[in-house]
Amino acid sequence: MDDKERFKRYEYLYNEANFYIPIDKLETGGLYWILARNAHVGIWFSKEKGFVIPREKFGRTFPFVEYHWDINKEFPLEPFDFGTVKPFELIEIAPFKIEDFFHYKDSYGCFGWALKDNSDMRNELLKYLLMKSVEYNSEGLYAKYANIPS
Repeated sequence: MDDKERFKRYEYLYNEANFYIPIDKLETGGLYWILARNAHVGIWFSKEKGFVIPREKFGRTFPFVEYHWDINKEFPLEPFDFGTVKPFELIEIAPFKIEDFFHYKDSYGCFGWALKDNSDMRNELLKYLLMKSVEYNSEGLYAKYANIPS
């Protein structure tokens, strides 16, 4: 698939496809084949309403949370619009509890979930996500789900 076709399929899935899995049908700890800005696999973390993905930035790879596409439908009064993930398929239930990797943080007026300071846990999570990213890549996602209507 050339770059033009790849972009066309990405645009269709990201902007037009409405057959993705809604929030209330996702399983906590489930690894999903997703379309997002920064990844194509992610583990659903229901308490955060997002997917833990392997994010690469400035030469570093780290666990990061990106939010479900419908986050604003569920929380319409929130002053943000940052749902970027459309999940298309449950791959498997992750072999660990995603909640074990995070702790609730409430400080300096900010709140949310933060990764626990444990490099072994972080490495285990990243290794798993990166391994699955190879197997469930964007090319496969486009081939399976981006049948663009004529």
